[in-house]
Amino acid sequence: MPSGYCGARVRVMRTLKLSTVAAVCALGTVVCFVAGAVAMGSSGVGVLIPETGRPGRDWIAAVEGAGGLFFVGAWLVILMGFLGIVALVGFYDTLRPAGPVMILAPILGAVGLTLVTISHLIPIAMGYELVPAYLAAGPAGQATLAATADTFAAIALVTNAAGNFLGFGLVVPLYAVAILTTRALPRWIGWLGLLVGDLEHLQHRLHRLLRVHAEHGHCPAPAPLTTRRSNPGISTSTELTKGRIDPLRDS
Repeated sequence: MPSGYCGARVRVMRTLKLSTVAAVCALGTVVCFVAGAVAMGSSGVGVLIPETGRPGRDWIAAVEGAGGLFFVGAWLVILMGFLGIVALVGFYDTLRPAGPVMILAPILGAVGLTLVTISHLIPIAMGYELVPAYLAAGPAGQATLAATADTFAAIALVTNAAGNFLGFGLVVPLYAVAILTTRALPRWIGWLGLLVGDLEHLQHRLHRLLRVHAEHGHCPAPAPLTTRRSNPGISTSTELTKGRIDPLRDS
């Protein structure tokens, strides 16, 4: 048996429960979510992932004027994703008596949060390199960089949507049912998880319905809103696109 400092570390590793680690990481996820959202909102940048088109140009200007506070909030969102992955694995250890199918929950959850994290890293990279290059370029250079920004924004939005589908469409309801089945955690958490999953599906269906309605000239289509969560109303754009509805940058 190791002695001294090494022995103490071994004893901690043997006695530390995975459920305890999950609880600490879940708490850290919430803290990073709130702190990141506040930092980004205070910087004047309402969203982490920009829209394409004119709203994307507005995002570039906002990021340029935001300074380091925007990046502090953005990196807190990245840390939130890392902590969330650990929390999902830890909760599986508590809820696995619900059945063998529960093994899918941490796997799909980790994949989903990884996709969401990648979608957040893309605009951070844009803020470091593309934003200053765009503002320093001439009209021809800005036109080229605008197309590049739209491409990166579209990739980030699609990647974020795929990750959110896995997380809120599959993993959250799966954990919620396991909580209701095993009662390992308070039942209200399970009911809340089912509600969040239903709201996510409802939001996407409503958005598609309104967009189809708008395409027929009946009303302006809103930009997609996030209900997250993971991703704080800053993972996909909560900014309403200019030309449809005036953007609100209060988050």
